Amino acid sequence: RLQQRVHALVRNLSNAETRQEAAAEINLLVSHTTAAHAIVAQMRIEPQLADLLLLEPVPESFKHCLICILSQCASHRESRERQARCATQALCTLIKQKTLPPHVLHAATLHLAALTRSVSCQRVIAADYPALKRLDEIEDSAKHMWQSHLGSAGFATITQESARYARWALRTARGRHRKPIFAQA
Repeated sequence: RLQQRVHALVRNLSNAETRQEAAAEINLLVSHTTAAHAIVAQMRIEPQLADLLLLEPVPESFKHCLICILSQCASHRESRERQARCATQALCTLIKQKTLPPHVLHAATLHLAALTRSVSCQRVIAADYPALKRLDEIEDSAKHMWQSHLGSAGFATITQESARYARWALRTARGRHRKPIFAQA
């Protein structure tokens, strides 16, 4: 029954009227059951989710849901490799948006950091100079945040975490050096 439900929800992602509700339910299922995220990963819907990330206008909560689904499925090696090829470019496109809400930027940088273990993901980022530059800006944002009095402690925390994730995406394990492919860019 779970497999039938997941298949129905994935079909509903194609319908503009039902896609937000379908994404929310898929997100709930994959976050609570390993069986559900195994089913979703086996369905190879990463390209569809990546395309949906770039739809405009859609609520930011929908984009956040999609990134969460991708993150859950990335625990499967095959899904992670597919995402390194198709979702990385969509995530790069998202982070280049200066008006992206902090919670979506946070999710996107965290997921990029996880995907950058893959050389193919690193190549996509290295080939997209504006995205690489934006990751640098996000990494540096925590340093400058305190000087600009940006407001609430929650915003400060999420900005600091996004900066940390950008650092993880760009740098080697100890954080001292850029990953070799990014040092060349």
